[in-house]
Amino acid sequence: MATFSYRKHLDVPFFQSIWDDARESLRTAERWLFIGYSMPEADVEIRHLLKTAELSHTSGTRPRIDVVLKDDASAGLRYQRLFGRAVQSTSSAGIQSWVVKSLSDYCSSRVAPHITGSR
Repeated sequence: MATFSYRKHLDVPFFQSIWDDARESLRTAERWLFIGYSMPEADVEIRHLLKTAELSHTSGTRPRIDVVLKDDASAGLRYQRLFGRAVQSTSSAGIQSWVVKSLSDYCSSRVAPHITGSR
């Protein structure tokens, strides 16, 4: 996990290896689940990683993206702007409500989830 910072130094070979592995995992995952990550505009490195993985997805289609936030409509809009129709659901009631209402459906769906991040 790379936390938000305006000054990331990700050109270290160790970090590059981690980011390459993350990109490959995202490229092959059919579903992405974001929990509590606000997708700040200034987090250019992560946004680039995610968009690159989405556009080079191995299935030839976009992954299904689900987002769980807590009272942050502007973050939901950032996800929509970045990923468009790939965002299948956005819950703004927080993780506790999402777990009660949606987790069992999410886990029992045909495709096993691939959890990409939380903060």
